[in-house]
Amino acid sequence: MKQLLIPSFFILLLLFNLSCHNNHLKTNEKELAKEIIHLENEKTKSEIGTNGGKISNIDFKSFNASRLKENRSSDLQNPPILLDIPGTEKDIRKFKLSDIASSVKYVKLQTPADTSLLYDPFFYRDDLISTIRSDGEEIIFQGLFGLTLFNMRGEYQQTIWKNSAGIEIRGKAVMWKPQDFYGVMPNNPVSITNGNVYYSFTDGPSGKGQVMK
Repeated sequence: MKQLLIPSFFILLLLFNLSCHNNHLKTNEKELAKEIIHLENEKTKSEIGTNGGKISNIDFKSFNASRLKENRSSDLQNPPILLDIPGTEKDIRKFKLSDIASSVKYVKLQTPADTSLLYDPFFYRDDLISTIRSDGEEIIFQGLFGLTLFNMRGEYQQTIWKNSAGIEIRGKAVMWKPQDFYGVMPNNPVSITNGNVYYSFTDGPSGKGQVMK
């Protein structure tokens, strides 16, 4: 019965407006707003009661969204850092390896049975450069033909993904078609976090992509 209150109320309101010839000055908008909120609260209570829910002594108007004034001022304790990237493009200086690292460890990667996994088209396509990443416990080789996992001794562990669609090699040229490519592009960085490998996967035929773990 209560669910019919709102439609009936709006019908009466429409008839009242027509009788007043759309004279909005004769309508108390604040009273109407209160009445509408009251009817909506009654309907909500009725629906909650029907579903077996419990109603606490709260004001349902408190659910209305409120807009808070944002504070975009700088934190004096942590002021913003200005990075002048365009101004440093030509600011080139030489540095020693000891400036960025205390030691260097060289690891020779074992060649897997599928030698194409380590194929590096560095000299032919700048956007297809192979990369190597490590979290100190494992090594990921990200090449044109997929992702390969090695341990810290460089021993082959497994092939995470093998790219086999959308890639063409013509002599020394490497060609790939986005609409046909299905796999992991080498120019999208791989992340290693807490032993998990995250990488972006491209599904060219469907035009979709997603992050894989």
